[in-house]
Formats: sequence, structure tokens, C-alpha cells
Amino acid sequence: LRPESERLGEVLDLAQARGHQVLVHLPVDPEAPPSAEALRQQLRLAFKRVPEAVGVNVPAADSRCTAEVLREARKNELFYVDRAVALDFDAGAMAKEARVRAVHRDLFIDEADNRAAVEKKLWELAELAAQRGQALGLGQTRESTLLALESMLPRLEARGFRLISLSQLAR
Repeated sequence: LRPESERLGEVLDLAQARGHQVLVHLPVDPEAPPSAEALRQQLRLAFKRVPEAVGVNVPAADSRCTAEVLREARKNELFYVDRAVALDFDAGAMAKEARVRAVHRDLFIDEADNRAAVEKKLWELAELAAQRGQALGLGQTRESTLLALESMLPRLEARGFRLISLSQLAR
């Protein structure tokens, strides 16, 4: 969840009512990354606004920002979502070194805002899970993604796949 969202309270209430875990989502502008102190303040405010968060996701962070995110995640006992995008550093290794639990994204399920494309990605994710024992797909809050999930989850469950919480994947 974006802590600055106008509907934050409403979304938190819905998530809690349905038993869902929430993450703090705090994008960083790679062209103008914040100073360490500014990022620390943003993270602390975000964690204060979303005390229910179990993890943190900070896309487009460089290694300096990632190190700061990991320090704050550890202080707040949150796990880190490694989006595994093309970076010049290994965020997963940084999390391990910082002794922060992390989850590693295997694929984005909705790069295309198209229900059929998302359903295809969900089958790919299921194939990865079958091969590895688990897999993590990240998606956005798009109607096409939600419709694909509604359609696919019963079919995947019928084939023996099950959803688990991110904190169960975090190691």
C-alpha cells in the first residue's frame, strides 16, 4: 500500500477484514533518489501510517537506498520484497547480509494490462511453482489483473496449487 494514498484507511480495513497481509509500497525516483535522511523519514512515516505492514517494497531503489530500506525494515521487523529487476547489485544478498527476511519475485504477472495475458502469466507462475516448490508473482491493482485472478485461482487450486502469505515465503 502506498502510505500517501487517499483511501489508505479504507483499503487497510478491507485487507484486514479479508485476512490479507499488507506491504508498504514506497517507490523511489531513480533519476532523483532521496538522501539517506529523507528516505529514513519517508520510511518511518510510512511504517507509522501502515502499522499493519508485514513487509516493504521499494521499487527503483539504488544500492544506497536499498541499504537504508533494509536497516529500517530490520528495525521494524519487516521483510523485504526483492523485485529482482535489472540492477547493478544483488538486493537479496544485501538483505541476507543485513539479516532481513526477504522474498524474491519470480515474475511480474501483469506487465500487459490484459486479462488473457495475465492468465497466461499465472500459468507460467504455476509452472515455476511446480518446478521449484514455490513461486512469487507480483501484480498491480488493475481490473484486468483482478479479473484474471478471480478466474484462475479456482482452476489453479483444483490442480493442487495454493496461495500462501508473503510472510510464509520470507526467509
